[in-house]
Amino acid sequence: MLSIMTLAYRGISVEDLQPLGTTADRHKHLFDTYVQQMFKRRGADKRYSPEKTIHWLSWLAQKMSQHAQSVFLIERMQPSWLQTYAQRRLYAFSVGVLVGLLLGLLFGLLLGLLFGLLAGLLLGLLFWAACLFATYKNI
Repeated sequence: MLSIMTLAYRGISVEDLQPLGTTADRHKHLFDTYVQQMFKRRGADKRYSPEKTIHWLSWLAQKMSQHAQSVFLIERMQPSWLQTYAQRRLYAFSVGVLVGLLLGLLFGLLLGLLFGLLAGLLLGLLFWAACLFATYKNI
């Protein structure tokens, strides 16, 4: 919280800070100021509008609060966070396709290698036997 305060109120004198009544008002002011400072700090990269960014950050904060998380870690996001049934279904389909492709590639390589080696061994033995048979036949 202290690092947020130092970033939000950098360059602002104590006199410029307005006295706020409740703790909730102070928190709102702090986070609003912090977000505005981060938009200024972001520079020329404007792929997403501030309104869109605030919308998605609010959504993320709401989901983190619902799941009792205070630190954002991408690996803790779950499919249950998706808003609609169609989104969850698309996610399940995408994961199924990805896992299927990876397993198919892995087993295809392993089985192809195994059967390729066995087929090569058998063909080599057959060729050896044929050569051996031809050699004894010519003697």
